Amino acid sequence: MDKSIFAAMPSLTPTLGYASMIGLDLFSLALSYAVKTLLVRNTHDFIIADRRVGFGFGVGSVIAVWTWAMAVMMSSAMTYQWGLSPACSGSWCPTASRSWR
Repeated sequence: MDKSIFAAMPSLTPTLGYASMIGLDLFSLALSYAVKTLLVRNTHDFIIADRRVGFGFGVGSVIAVWTWAMAVMMSSAMTYQWGLSPACSGSWCPTASRSWR
């Protein structure tokens, strides 16, 4: 198997990284401003979406919130109990000596 495809690629320069982050931030800002300008006419529209949110979207939102909260709490509990994951196996990991080895 040709291992040249696994060779280290040159990393992203800090300038290009910052430019990418700022560009994505400006794009997100422009997109949110455009959506607000086109869809929100008053406070009633903003708070309750003019009662146009369907049942499926409401149920999906509740499930997403519950799933997110449970995932955050459970991952925090498991990290507290067992330490960091096996991906943290280097010498830089403070809990590598007591967990997963």
